[in-house]
Amino acid sequence: MRNKHVFSIIGALLLLSAGIAEAQSPKFRMVINGGYGYRPVKVAETGKEVIDTHNKKLKKGLVYGAEAAYYFSENLGIGVKYSNMRSSAKDRVVITDDAGNSRTGMYSDVIDMTFIGPVINGYKMSWDQKHVFAFGYGIGYLGYVDDGMVIDPMSIKGWTLGQSINIGYDYRLTGKLYLGAELAGITGVLTSCEVTENGVTSNYDLADDERESLLHVYLTVGLRLYL
Repeated sequence: MRNKHVFSIIGALLLLSAGIAEAQSPKFRMVINGGYGYRPVKVAETGKEVIDTHNKKLKKGLVYGAEAAYYFSENLGIGVKYSNMRSSAKDRVVITDDAGNSRTGMYSDVIDMTFIGPVINGYKMSWDQKHVFAFGYGIGYLGYVDDGMVIDPMSIKGWTLGQSINIGYDYRLTGKLYLGAELAGITGVLTSCEVTENGVTSNYDLADDERESLLHVYLTVGLRLYL
């Protein structure tokens, strides 16, 4: 009878250890995201309705990105993050030069702000591994490209040091696959740029009142894989 109790205890311990092994924290997390972004910085008013309305359209856009991280401790790791926000606007304008000559054409912008860089990530997973709260912070390359047109084609390019911060929640769909939502912000200030117009490229250092804030916040949803 005593041996029977011993074997029962041993069996229970084996089952418990197997459960603990299955519940070990994942070492890898991979993310794909898509959603909506917004630039909260105030747009300077020019007094020209077409231009002011056009610039306000550029404050919002679509965001997509991906991330991969390795966790060297139970809940803390390092990884690489990629994120891109694209905003666009197109309007018809009439431009009059100093001589009084007028031209009609398209006024358009397609702006991409791209962040890529190393990040520090962390997460807290529930005991049943169904719910995960995640966070991250990174510093890296923040690029700015505006492929535009003011009747004639032109482009503006530049880059700066960017910072990224995010928080999120993931819910397990099945096995190691999760559905997640993320609230994030990326910031940086463009202090110089390269402008190409009429086939001529020029480089500019921007004055303090000309510097472009690249701050944007976004809300995305996507899939996560925990391994």
